[in-house]
Amino acid sequence: MLEEVYISKFDTLDENLIQAIQNSCNQWAPGIEIISIRVTKPRIPKHIVNSYEQMEKEKTMQKIALETQKVTEVTAETRRIEANINAQMEADVSNIKVAKELNQTKSQIEKENILSNWSCEVDKMLIEKEQAMAKANTLSVMTEAEANELKFTEEFLILEKIKAFSKNTKLYLGPSIPKYISEGQAVPLVGSPSNKTE
Repeated sequence: MLEEVYISKFDTLDENLIQAIQNSCNQWAPGIEIISIRVTKPRIPKHIVNSYEQMEKEKTMQKIALETQKVTEVTAETRRIEANINAQMEADVSNIKVAKELNQTKSQIEKENILSNWSCEVDKMLIEKEQAMAKANTLSVMTEAEANELKFTEEFLILEKIKAFSKNTKLYLGPSIPKYISEGQAVPLVGSPSNKTE
């Protein structure tokens, strides 16, 4: 109450007092008009002023302590929020890295599977090609063997023998030599030209 009268509401005291006195006059003594009132600050005893100042200091200290506590709480809350944000960011970055590594691993596995499948297909194709070539070679050899069976007749062998002798042996042909001798075998000649050939 002392603080209101002496400090916080003292500037409105004059107007409030005029209004209160004018209301009373209007009720009990009509016709009286209050024009102005001036109230001076009261003189307060020293011990009350000291006590009041001490109380104000304590209130101020309490307010400062409360404000300091609020600032500390806000600072702590801000640090906690920042720590949560940083932890969330680190978790997000870690999740992104893990997802990236997982995708790379999956991609590598898929790539290896594709290469493995492709390699198996290539091996299969090579095996089939080699089998086809082996069958073709076998068929070719069998066909050649069958052809050779048909080809190697008595007449063909005589012809080949003659060709071989003509390449390696000097032959003298003529009317006086009806036969020639080579390695102990006699081969009759069908025609005998009249001149000498090497």
